[in-house]
Amino acid sequence: MKTPNWTNAVTRWRKSPKAKTIEKIEASKLRMVRTMNTLRIWVGLPLVQLSSIWALFDQPMLLYWVTLWLGLLVYLITSIGLYAEARRTAKMTQVKFDNRLGSTKMAVKATAEKRRSEIAYIIGNCLGLIFVGSNIYLAVFA
Repeated sequence: MKTPNWTNAVTRWRKSPKAKTIEKIEASKLRMVRTMNTLRIWVGLPLVQLSSIWALFDQPMLLYWVTLWLGLLVYLITSIGLYAEARRTAKMTQVKFDNRLGSTKMAVKATAEKRRSEIAYIIGNCLGLIFVGSNIYLAVFA
C-alpha cells in the first residue's frame, strides 16, 4: 500500500533541522520551568521556613532577617523566570486560537491569568525584599 504524500511530508518535517531545533528549544524551556520550580520548592521555601525557626528558637534577629531575605530573593528570581514562560505560553496560545489551530478562548484566558498571578508574586517579593532589607540595614547600621 502506498503512503499518502502528506504523511511523507510530515515525516520529512520531523526529520528536518528546523524541527529538531524547535524541539531542542521546547525541551530547554521545559527544563527551565522545572529548574525554577525546583529552586522555589527546595531552596526558597526551606529558607523562608528556616527563618521562622530561627525566630522560634530565639536566635539573633539578624540571622532571621538574612535568611528570610535570601528566601525571598530565590522566590523573586523564580517568579521572574516563570513569568517569562507564562508570557510566552500565553502568546503561543493566543496565536493558536487566532489561527484556529486547536486552542480555545478559555485556554487563552487561563494562560493570561497565570501571567497575572506571577506579576503578583513579583510585586510581593520585591516589596518583601525592600522591607526585609531595610530591617537588615537598621539592625546593622542603626
